[in-house]
Amino acid sequence: MAFSIAYEGNDPISTQKVTEKIASLYLEEETKTRESRSNITTEFLNNELENLKKQIQVYENKISKFKKCKKI
Repeated sequence: MAFSIAYEGNDPISTQKVTEKIASLYLEEETKTRESRSNITTEFLNNELENLKKQIQVYENKISKFKKCKKI
């Protein structure tokens, strides 16, 4: 993502510091947002993994019962 920051001031040093601080704050918030999304995604995937493990166990039990019933 590209963005630009515009700030005008009389003192070049303070102007640079202000724009650097704004950019730093923006990047910090962007990082927090990405971390939050990553955590949400990780939680979702972990839940899906657990659900799939349970489904696999159910199917394995059905296969086992079928094999016993058919004496396979």
